[in-house]
Amino acid sequence: MGFCGECGSYLAPDLQGAFCPECGEPVPGAAPSAAPPAAPSTRHVTFAPSPGVDAARSSREEAEKRAESARMHADASQQEAANAIAQYEAQQRAQVEAQAARDSEVRSAAAETERRAIDAQREEAARRREDAERQAQDARDRAEAMRLSAQTAISDYEAQQRAAVERENARRQQELESQRQQHLQVAQAARERREEAERQAQEKLARAERLRAEAQAAQEELKKQEAKRAAKERQREEARRLREETARREENRRRAEEEASTKNCPTCSKECKSTAKFCMGCGFNFAKSDEDEVARNMEAARQRQMQAREREQQQRNHASLMANQAAAAYQPSW
Repeated sequence: MGFCGECGSYLAPDLQGAFCPECGEPVPGAAPSAAPPAAPSTRHVTFAPSPGVDAARSSREEAEKRAESARMHADASQQEAANAIAQYEAQQRAQVEAQAARDSEVRSAAAETERRAIDAQREEAARRREDAERQAQDARDRAEAMRLSAQTAISDYEAQQRAAVERENARRQQELESQRQQHLQVAQAARERREEAERQAQEKLARAERLRAEAQAAQEELKKQEAKRAAKERQREEARRLREETARREENRRRAEEEASTKNCPTCSKECKSTAKFCMGCGFNFAKSDEDEVARNMEAARQRQMQAREREQQQRNHASLMANQAAAAYQPSW
């Protein structure tokens, strides 16, 4: 709860009620006590005062007296505190004024000492300035003498350098003229060599063009001859194949006529019927044998065609290589 605002009494947190138990004043923030139920308007009942109510009233009056005494005591204490504060402030003001007077005296003495030191430093600075001006004048005199001496030395050196430069320029001019003549001779010789090289290059180029044209013509002629030869080779192969095929068919026909009723198995040589598809001895497939024969013939023809194409391509590559070598042999050197 805190303390009572009227008498300063401590109020416990678990205090029940809305009034201070010492002075009877209302406690701020306390929960108000439940108001007594209103009496019915039709009936008025009067109870006699009980001893508890009298005791509470007496306690309240005593609390009010104690609160009044505490207030008076607090006022007296406040007045004493105000008097003590005023006395302390007067003492502090006196001490501050005394300290300010002492500080003023110290500052005055320090200012006087500083002024004297500044005067001494000013006099020392004036003396040093005079010495510095005298030394500067001496230095200027020496510098002027050194400048005149250096100017004379520079003039002599420049004259020597101009003479040396003129001699060097004359020598370089002679060397440049000699080098120019040499360069002209070298350029003339190089021009002649270049013209001769261009002439030879033109001759080589013309010869290379002629050889390239001849090589191309030879290559074209070789291609034509190779094409003719390949065509003839294919015709011969085809004619030979047809002859072989005709001879084989004739042989097969002859054998078929001779063995019209029976035929021998090529695997086990067992005699079988001419209409049999399989051998009774080993199970050989006669129909598959005929198909394999046809497939072998076709594969052999295909292999022969591939070999002819490979030979034709090799001949073409060889002719092209020979033409390139002939053109590279007569390539211009530039």
